[in-house]
This record gives sequence, structure tokens and C-alpha cells, in this order.
Amino acid sequence: MLISNIKKLIKFDTEMKRTMINSLKSKVKRPYSGEAGVQKSVIDYIKYQYPHALYCASAGGVRTSMKQAIKMKATGYVKGVPDLQIFEAIGNYHGLLIEIKDLKGVVSKEQKEWIQKLNDRGYFATYCKGIEATIKVIDDYFAGQI
Repeated sequence: MLISNIKKLIKFDTEMKRTMINSLKSKVKRPYSGEAGVQKSVIDYIKYQYPHALYCASAGGVRTSMKQAIKMKATGYVKGVPDLQIFEAIGNYHGLLIEIKDLKGVVSKEQKEWIQKLNDRGYFATYCKGIEATIKVIDDYFAGQI
């Protein structure tokens, strides 16, 4: 009886996640298209699934004016830092950092370098393409499966 109930709960949880992902996909509309749309959907998912998680996200591919870009750099913005930082130490990792791309996105040289340097320092850093791949990495991280 207990095993049957656990299986039903796991199936329900999987179906709920699928429903939520599909719901998030349908809400990705301008101005939240492309990488910004993926990032917004992922943040919405984190707020729902992991409400107590400590995280920060970048500007999410938002284009800035030259004046804003100069100010950002002067105040510490560094090119290549992953878009999403989750400050939850799990297993052997200090935290999770993800460079988020849409399905057509390309990881830059600077982003690859940052990912490597973060991994060398005890973080789990990676890049993901699309909502589903990003959510899978987040769920696996919080489940201690990475």
C-alpha cells in the first residue's frame, strides 16, 4: 500500500512539473522572448518549486545602451559570468551557476572560461539550452544527483 502511494505521488509530481513547464512555455511572449524568455520561465519555476532558494539572475540578455554598459562595467559587471547563480551548497558543491541559452544560443569563449574557473573552485557550473534542460539541471542539483 505504501509503495503504491509513493509511486502515485512520484507520478503526480512528474505530471505537475510537466504541466508547469508547458504553462511556462506558453507564457513566453515578447518582450520575454529568446534567452530572456527562457530565463524568466526558469526564475518563475524556481520561485514556485524552491521558494526558499537563495539565487540571483543577470540581466538575461537585455540589451543596454552604451552609457549603461559603461556604467555596468565600471560598477563591477564582468563579461561571461553565468546568468543564474543559486547560492545553496549541496553535496560537494558550494552552489550552482548556469549560463542560460535559448535553443539557438551559443556559449561564448568568456562564458566557457568562467564555467571552467567556477568548477575548479568547487561550484557546479554549466550551460543549458532551453527551459526543460535548465530545469532538469536545477532539479538534479537540489535532489543531490549531480
